Formats: sequence, structure tokens, C-alpha cells
Amino acid sequence: MVLGKGYRLNGWFNLLVASLGLLLIFANNQAVSAATLSHSPWYDNPYAQVRLVDGGKSSPSHRRVGLEFNLSPGWHIYWRNPGAAGLPPKIDWQGSSNIDSIDILWPAPSRLVQSGLDSFIYQGQVTLPLAVRVGDPARPSRLKLALSYAACSDICIPYQAVLELPLAVNSHDPSAKSTLDRAMEQLPLPRTAATIAMTEVQIATQSSGENFLELSLPQDGARAITDLLVDGKDFGGFGLKPSFTTKDGVTRLVVPLVGGDAAAWQRQASGAGLQLTLLNLGGRAMEVTVSPPLVARGGMQTVLTWQLLWMVILGLVGGLILNLMPCVLPVLSFKIIGAVQLAGGEKGVIRRQFLATAAGVVSSFLLLAMAVVGLRFFGMALGWGGQFQQPWFLGLMIALLLIFGLNLLGLFRLMVPRWLAAWSLVESRHPLVSAYLAGVFATLLATPCTAPVVGVVISFALASQGGVIIVVFAAMGLGMASPYLLAAVYPRIVARLPRPGRWMEGLRRGLGVLVLLTAVWLLWVLVAIVRPERAVDESGWQRFTSESQITESLAAGRPVFVHITADWCLTCIVNKRLVLDQQRVRERFEQRRVTLLRGDWTRPDPFLAGFMARHGRYAIPYDQYFDLDEPRGVLLPEILTVEGLLARVR
Repeated sequence: MVLGKGYRLNGWFNLLVASLGLLLIFANNQAVSAATLSHSPWYDNPYAQVRLVDGGKSSPSHRRVGLEFNLSPGWHIYWRNPGAAGLPPKIDWQGSSNIDSIDILWPAPSRLVQSGLDSFIYQGQVTLPLAVRVGDPARPSRLKLALSYAACSDICIPYQAVLELPLAVNSHDPSAKSTLDRAMEQLPLPRTAATIAMTEVQIATQSSGENFLELSLPQDGARAITDLLVDGKDFGGFGLKPSFTTKDGVTRLVVPLVGGDAAAWQRQASGAGLQLTLLNLGGRAMEVTVSPPLVARGGMQTVLTWQLLWMVILGLVGGLILNLMPCVLPVLSFKIIGAVQLAGGEKGVIRRQFLATAAGVVSSFLLLAMAVVGLRFFGMALGWGGQFQQPWFLGLMIALLLIFGLNLLGLFRLMVPRWLAAWSLVESRHPLVSAYLAGVFATLLATPCTAPVVGVVISFALASQGGVIIVVFAAMGLGMASPYLLAAVYPRIVARLPRPGRWMEGLRRGLGVLVLLTAVWLLWVLVAIVRPERAVDESGWQRFTSESQITESLAAGRPVFVHITADWCLTCIVNKRLVLDQQRVRERFEQRRVTLLRGDWTRPDPFLAGFMARHGRYAIPYDQYFDLDEPRGVLLPEILTVEGLLARVR
């Protein structure tokens, strides 16, 4: 009996031990499952592993998630502003569910100087916190990120990773939370210039063209500062290593600014402001946003005055050149007919008509200048030739050109009402009004055209302030109106033209065909705008949609050629046919393994407009070449040549 009872007791004991074992195994599996759900699998590679980490809720509708990088010794990734070269991590979270927004929070980086080039980097183990806002806090969420980044050492390797992580409503993992807590402690503390007693903050521009950020701090507060990072994020500018000088208890920091001219830095300062990150020895970094004024040093004011005077002269020359561009030929045909009709007429009549045309040109340029200033006041921008991106404008121009072309062919009065014939640019009951409208029409048709001088002047004007814009545009208007002003001052030039005769009928018909061909060209542009956007189909060319395409190619050791064009830009079409499509150029691109990026500005495109503005151009043609020697790119002339392009791509 005792043995039997002992046996029964041992049986119950074994059953209890087995049950406890199963319970422990189940609890352990649950713990492993919870830990697994707190992070995604590693995106594995030899140099820069990365995964997602869920740090839990920071508020009912916000979560803290981290991009955790594990970098091999000697390898690094980049800050939001990489500096002279590099690709910062970028995310696309469109595949996520129950997620409203995601923002990357950037810990303070360190400065790396290699071969005289400054970069801002992270090394070792680093976590970039993500501020995640969920749609419905009561429902689970799923995070799906398409991540692009570059890991660099002596070489750079671009990576593309897709990371997924389910976010439970009440997930909690102490290890993941600790990882995110440490990452949040690496973020710069937000401060204002007043709270750290920062004074005399300004951008100084020198007569040599160099730009500096100057600021002062109390000596005690500046003693622990080891570096000052300047982020001109809207155009990619940054600051080099600052110099420190102390006198009378005040420390003065001077930071050389690179990546943009004085106008670019001034636009950044007066817009979103400059972000300054102060790195402290053994302490937490601080971040300050400032809007410093621009001051001229070392005779810069005189230089700026002479520069404006030079641009006015170039504006006069550029405006004159616009009369020779093919865009303006239809209006010139009207003026040729009008001038011949005035041959032998009274000098006073000749003078008034040509002055009216000149007034139409100049007033149109002034209206364009005021439109640019007004749009800038409301935070918008207008590029040179931007109206050719609007279907309503093209439709109006096509209708007018058809009317004028049919007029020249002798079909006008049979096809339009008599009241409209009275306002014809060729035959009108109101000759002064028609002459004025011819000037307006010539200006509107001239704006898609650029030439070497015109592009320089437009870029200078659109990068300047309101008064300078108006002065430079007025100079271009006077330049374009100069032939009409010359005829008004010396009416004998017109009076000596051959008198009208039967020969004029052939001239009218020839010019009428020219005007109708212009209408056909604009119709082709209109069709290109309203039809669905097409992919770049030429061999070797990619559609230019992101600056990451440039940085990724450079990181892979490949040069980049950026070509921004439009169907309404005749100069662009000429460059393509006579230069870019030539066999010698294509072979050179293939030999150098050049990444070819084409941007189509036929329609409005904020990315392309912003990209050009950041590089100091506001008009097309736009061609720029990037390589490892010129990572910030070299702008090429508006009119390309085969020899000039081959000399650059060598």
C-alpha cells in the first residue's frame, strides 16, 4: 500500500512538473514573440545593417519608432545635409496602414573632412528616431518603409531596403524602449538665439564672392562648443569648420559658407531660416533657427553696384537678341508689312507707330517683372516662359496666330467679324493700338527663348529682390524695343523702304505661311501638355524626378548629366538635335558610364523649378554635369556645342 501510494504521489508530482515546464515554455515563447514584434528583421549587408525598432507610444496618437543602423568599423551614413557629397537616408512610407505621417528626427552628427571636403556623418551604432502619427489609436498599425541610403568608407555603396513592422496597440518592450530613449537623448535641444545669448548674427559677403556666417556668444557659453554646423537645407548649402576668436569676454565665430552664392543664402535666411547646430564637448548639442541679414564687406557694395550696372548692359543686349529668336518672327512679319506700308509716309506717323510698339514691349516686360515680385510676395515663383506651360495661354496664342496668318493670306475678312478685323495687327482702324499690341504680342512670344546673354540676365534678376528685378526687366524691354526706338528717332530709315506694290502680295503670303507654321508648333506644344505624361523613351535616358538619382550615381562612381527641356523651348530642341543626339557625344557618354537624366518642363513641375533655382538658373535650356571632381555640378551654356560638351565630359 505504501508503495502504491508513493507511486501515485510520484505520478502527481511528475504531472505537476510537466505542467510547470509547459507553462514556462509557453511564457518564454510569448516573450520571444513579443520581442520579435518589437523590431523587424535586419536588412543584412556587410557594412551597414538596418532594422526598425518599436519603442511604443509617446502619446495616444503618436509612436516612437527607430531606424537602427549597425555600421562596420570605418563605415558611415549621412546626416540630413550630407555636406559636399553623400546621400542621407530617405524613406517612402506609402505602403503603410493606419499611418498618417512619419518624420525623421536627426541626432547631432559629426564632421568628417576628407581630401578637403566636409561631410556630416554617423558612425558605429546609431538610431534615427521616427515620429509616427497613427490614424486610429484603437487599431493596430503596420509600418512599411522603402528606405534608401548610402554607406561609405573609401567607397560609397547605395542601398535600397524594404522594412516592415506591425505596431500593436499596446506593445511594450523594455529593450526597444531603451534604444529609443538613448536615441532621443542624442537629438539637439531646441533653443532660441536669445536663450543662449547669441548676438550679432549676420551673413557677410566679401568682394571676392566668399560668404561667411558671423555670430557672437558669451565667452563662458562658447567655451564648450567644439563645432557649429550650418544647414542651408533648401538649396544644399552648408558651413565649413568655424574659427573662434575671443576678446573682452565675447567669443566670435566665423563660418565659411559654401554651396550657394550670397543671394541663395539670403533667400534661405529670409525664408525658412538657417538651422545652426552647436556641438558641445561632453554635453548635448543645441539647435537654433536664425534669419540673419546680409551685409557687404570689403567694398562689396561697390561690387554689387557695378554688377547691377553690368547686368543692365547685358539686359539691353539680351533684349536686342530676342528680336532674332525664331519665337518672335511672326510678330516681326507684322512689323515688316507695317513698315513697308508706311514707306513714303509722314515722319510723324512713322514715329508714333514705332513708339507705340516700343511702349508695348517695355510695358509688357514691366508687367512681367511686377508679376514675379507679386508672386514672390505670396510665396510662389514664376519661371521664364512659364506661361507656355498653361493650356489656356497656348490656346489663345494659337487662335490669334491663325487669325493673323489668315489675314496675311488674304482670307481674313471672309472668315471673321468686321469688328475683329478692326483690331488686326496688320490692317486696323486703330493703328496705334495695333502697334502697341504688336509689342505686347512680341514680348509674350519671346519668353520661351533664351540665349547665352538672356539666360545670365534672367538668372540674376530672378535671384534678386524686387527693385533689381524691375530694373533688369526694364533694361531687357528697352533692348528688345531698341529697333523700334531707332526707327522712331530716325524715321527716314522707314521712309526709304520700297513703296508698296504688287511685290508685297508675295511677301504677305510668305509671312502668312510662317505665322501659320508657328501656330502649328504651338498646337503641337498644347497637345504635349494635355496628353498623359510620357516616360523618357530615348535609349539611355532616365526621367529626372529626384536629386537622389544624382547622389546615388555619384556614390556608385558614375558621372551624371542633367538635361531639362520642354516642347516649347526651341533652343532646347536645337541643342538636342545638333549636340546631344550626335554619335560622338553618345559614345562619350557610354565610355564614361554617364547617368543621363532628362527633366520635362513642358508642364509645371515644382521639383524641376526648385532644382534649377537652387543652382541659380530660372530658365531653360538647363544642362549640368556632375562627377567626383565636381560633386555640386557644373552648369553648361544655354547653347551647347559638341566640342564644348566633349571637353567637359572627359
